[in-house]
Amino acid sequence: MTRETHPYTTPARPLDLNLYLVTGEHPLETVQAAKHATCIQVRSKPISARELYQLTEAIAGIIQPHQTLLVDDRVDVALALRARGVRVDGVHIGQDDLPVADARALLGADAIIGLTTGTRQLVEESNKIARLIDYIGTGPFRPSPTKQSNRPPLGIDGLRELAELSAVPTVAIGDITPEDCPAIRTTGVAGIAMVRAFVDNPALQA
Repeated sequence: MTRETHPYTTPARPLDLNLYLVTGEHPLETVQAAKHATCIQVRSKPISARELYQLTEAIAGIIQPHQTLLVDDRVDVALALRARGVRVDGVHIGQDDLPVADARALLGADAIIGLTTGTRQLVEESNKIARLIDYIGTGPFRPSPTKQSNRPPLGIDGLRELAELSAVPTVAIGDITPEDCPAIRTTGVAGIAMVRAFVDNPALQA
């Protein structure tokens, strides 16, 4: 018996990065309650590819119509789910993951691809491949207990500098709290990503 597949095509809707949820503890419960989040990145470093696949599929089944769903790092997981017709819009990849050009070739022109940066040099490098990516992550805003980047914290001035330098929209990340958001939004970033803040308050509207 041949199993029919229905590749998922990302809808042609504007990419809204404004309030970006990165999953942490209790991911299903957090996502289900986070109706104001505009973008959701499924990130869970300790789990296997199979577990990430299953978690992403479960989250895809409960997200809101306006929300964009991305898989952290694992292009293979995103590709496999999209091939089955599961609503996964793309990936967010780091500097040590699959090269952007290869991720784009595998996922297709319609997929969303975000790339981690955080220094002037990395943003300048991302500008060279701006046609292949949809946005970049810029951070850390301050040292983060959920992800060690080994990059110096940017603060407000650093976020502003990189947002002005980037050829694509930027998303601030790195131990950001709701209290930080008003100042960060003055820097020109397109969105703010938070992990623990959403775990503490899934209904966050910062």
